[in-house]
Amino acid sequence: MIMKKNFSYKIQLDPKWVQWFIGFSDAEANFQIFPKKRTDQNNVIKYYNIGYQIRTYSSNSNSSIAIKAVYKYTNLNDLGTISKINKDLKILTGIYAFQNIKTNQIVYLGSSIDLARRFWQHTTGNGSNLLLQRGFKKYGIESFNFLIIEIYTFDLSKSENNNMNILAHIEQRYMDLYQPKYNILKFTRSSKGYKHTEESKIKMSKFQLGKIISEDTKIKISNSKKGISKTEETKNKMSESRKGVPRTEETKALLSTIKSIPVYYYSITEESLIFIDKFESITKASLILKAGKSTITSCIKSEKVFRKNYRLSSIPLIKS
Repeated sequence: MIMKKNFSYKIQLDPKWVQWFIGFSDAEANFQIFPKKRTDQNNVIKYYNIGYQIRTYSSNSNSSIAIKAVYKYTNLNDLGTISKINKDLKILTGIYAFQNIKTNQIVYLGSSIDLARRFWQHTTGNGSNLLLQRGFKKYGIESFNFLIIEIYTFDLSKSENNNMNILAHIEQRYMDLYQPKYNILKFTRSSKGYKHTEESKIKMSKFQLGKIISEDTKIKISNSKKGISKTEETKNKMSESRKGVPRTEETKALLSTIKSIPVYYYSITEESLIFIDKFESITKASLILKAGKSTITSCIKSEKVFRKNYRLSSIPLIKS
């Protein structure tokens, strides 16, 4: 992989010698000198600073590393491929990667407890990596392969936290091996779980006082909270705060509907619908699709398109 590095070597050079340096480079332009003039307030050249550029070659490229994948999917914009990924990987846990077809490099790597859902998140830009999204936009998603590097099976004799630690350790091993350039964090451990000091909390609270939140920001905050699991302590507190508050007949009817109606999830093509998944209730669909229950209900009732390319229904629309 070629990397260009610029260095500014600030030596004061008399103007009469500068012509000797202008445009100097070796035959392959791996080394090049470029002078920068420095003038006084009257725009008279006093001296030159000499900078130089070196083109170096890094051995960190993963294009020469043999890539062994359990599953490999190409033509990622093809609906048949998308359907196969959903069928093969639904609820499977493991390590996945996106590979640039032209360079043969793994450019992004991650882990997930639901590989099919994680693929969907990346390809729809819902909770994805910013650099990966820019790569999709620049080259087109058809320029990438989706690879499953390793499948991980939870050890039931261990706690969920221990299993997640093992998965993170496996992910880190592949991160170190392939060094994917789109991964912003080079270590699998994130800042999740970090606790601010009381002093920091007070400062942040004062900073937020008086700030007016726009409607657009409120919607974004709301969407960011969807699908997040609440602790039992939080659920109990919310339950206590709602005790004694009467529900309207409309609310009761809506809650009853949410619990009992299945949701069929389809992808829309020019010719037909392609069945993707079935959810046992609107609540389940809301959790998996990271959409509000009211949005799911509205799409079902009005038969309007969900997220530009999808259709939701409470009854089967095609034979699956």
